[in-house]
Amino acid sequence: MPCDELGDSCSLCSGSDNLTNGQNSDRRHIVNAFFSYSVDHTALKGLVLGTGLNMQSGTPINDLKAHPIYLNSGEVPVGGRGSEGRTPFVGTVDAHIEYGHQITERSSFHVGLDLFNIANARRNTFSNQNEDLSFGVANADFLKPANIAVLGDGFQAPFSMRIMLKFVF
Repeated sequence: MPCDELGDSCSLCSGSDNLTNGQNSDRRHIVNAFFSYSVDHTALKGLVLGTGLNMQSGTPINDLKAHPIYLNSGEVPVGGRGSEGRTPFVGTVDAHIEYGHQITERSSFHVGLDLFNIANARRNTFSNQNEDLSFGVANADFLKPANIAVLGDGFQAPFSMRIMLKFVF
């Protein structure tokens, strides 16, 4: 279908800035930092403390309309990528503690605990970008957090922890 029949709703043809606003999963800034400290000269010899920091900027939120001929939702971008803004900047802080006890010269036993997202931050990471469910049928969930199998439920993963028991020989 020629673009002039779609009118202004066809942003690919109307000269909008689709390519310079980044791709759908574009995160302009990602920072990962991991620090650890191993105690080796005190009564707590074998103790390992660590932390992890993950920060990332949001992704573009698009306005996607249904195709007028095929009736599929999310086919026609309106206003270019990021026309509805970006998802919020998100970050998590993780912690790690581990204690290793030497059993013999060549074997040791370790007990550890990992804490993920210790602040239990629950920010929106993905929004429903389909303005229409089908051509002419409005989507009541437009711009609300989306539940997509590949991306999860649209929010950061909640607080979780992992307990570790390890025998090294």
